[in-house]
Amino acid sequence: MELIKKVIYYKRVITFMLVLNILFLSFSFPSVSIAKEPLLIIREEGEDFNAAVKGITGELKEDFNINEMIAAKSVTIGNIASKMKEVSPKIVILMENRLIDLYRQYQSQLKPSDPVVPSVSLMGVFMGMLIEGMKNATGISYEVPIMTSVMNIRAVFDMPFTKIGVVHREFMTPFIDENRKYCANEKIEVVSYPIPDSGNIESNLKKALKQISSDSKIDAIWIPNDSSLINAQYLRSIWQPFRKSFEKPIIVGIEVLVKPQLKFATFAVVPDHVELGAQAGRLVIDIMDNEWRTDKMGIVLPYSVQKILNYQQSKEIFKLKENFKYKVDKILE
Repeated sequence: MELIKKVIYYKRVITFMLVLNILFLSFSFPSVSIAKEPLLIIREEGEDFNAAVKGITGELKEDFNINEMIAAKSVTIGNIASKMKEVSPKIVILMENRLIDLYRQYQSQLKPSDPVVPSVSLMGVFMGMLIEGMKNATGISYEVPIMTSVMNIRAVFDMPFTKIGVVHREFMTPFIDENRKYCANEKIEVVSYPIPDSGNIESNLKKALKQISSDSKIDAIWIPNDSSLINAQYLRSIWQPFRKSFEKPIIVGIEVLVKPQLKFATFAVVPDHVELGAQAGRLVIDIMDNEWRTDKMGIVLPYSVQKILNYQQSKEIFKLKENFKYKVDKILE
């Protein structure tokens, strides 16, 4: 009995000492609050931009104080300079061609002694050209590779997709040639119809589309996100009339072009904007770990895409696979 009492006593003493040690440690070493780094997002207002910010925030909210500059159409280099001075960001995330270009102009006016804040650009068309000349800059391409688009449309339509026609301006030739190599690995032939970068684009575009129409072996066409080739004017005067006579799928990289009321595109493969933001967030972490340098990062491809189907057009003209609903993210009727 005496032995049991001693055991209980020593257990109580040990427990008491452990409690004292815990209290001592908690008072001796108060919790340390780690300062968050300032980050600035320069973007336009809009649903897609909001989605990208959601992805960025999800990745970076623990390590960064996230500031936003939602730029109006009248925004100037001076406005950007003022915001940069106010926030003093360690890194900047830029969205949309106009604002990326404006930031490039702001950066070009800095003094040689001014620090070069690293930047990550996204949601801009032809990203490589867009950030060319910028210092300490990287970006995520908004163009989904042709192979990715074709592989996804193959999963939806019960049709062959072995020969794809592409009409594009000449400056895109390196991009098309690179995509042609990847497509060849999947037994997809890419036939391009380049038109001059300048001159009478309308006339040259009509000629290229006439050539595409004359090739009966082309299974579909892929259209790049080039506002000089596809805009409101040409949509009415060229593309919609072409659609009426060209009874093959048309693949695009912009969701609005797949809307059934436009009577135009069949299938869109676009970056998932939330995931695009998350990818940008991970790039920011990589840059921070690389002492705020973007050296050798280059332009990266989007990791995740959304597949959007013009169901109204597809069911009338083409043959869909039985399980097509499980292969797309949006069905527009």
